[in-house]
Amino acid sequence: MEPARRFCPEAPFIHLSSNKVYGDAPNRIVLRELETRWDYADSAYVEGIPETFAVDQSKHSLFGASTLGPDVMVQEYGRYFGMPTCCLRGGCVTGPHHSDVELHGF
Repeated sequence: MEPARRFCPEAPFIHLSSNKVYGDAPNRIVLRELETRWDYADSAYVEGIPETFAVDQSKHSLFGASTLGPDVMVQEYGRYFGMPTCCLRGGCVTGPHHSDVELHGF
């Protein structure tokens, strides 16, 4: 981040992250079963989990906790230095044959 801030602060800084930063909080969102997958039942999540979704007061994996720090750093650089920043939080992005598994008890 610091080299980007020093040498090209107007360029968008895009941080590729993980949906694990949310911990188990998304498990509280009601789902509905579709023919080939599950989706959120609440229309508030039709576009996915919003950037404003809380990341605290949830159970995190060690990976999720270690991923959250850099996300916060990217956001704070944007706020403190007026840089255009973005955290993209993907999940299950390995293709159609990827299979979710129970992770860390949730």
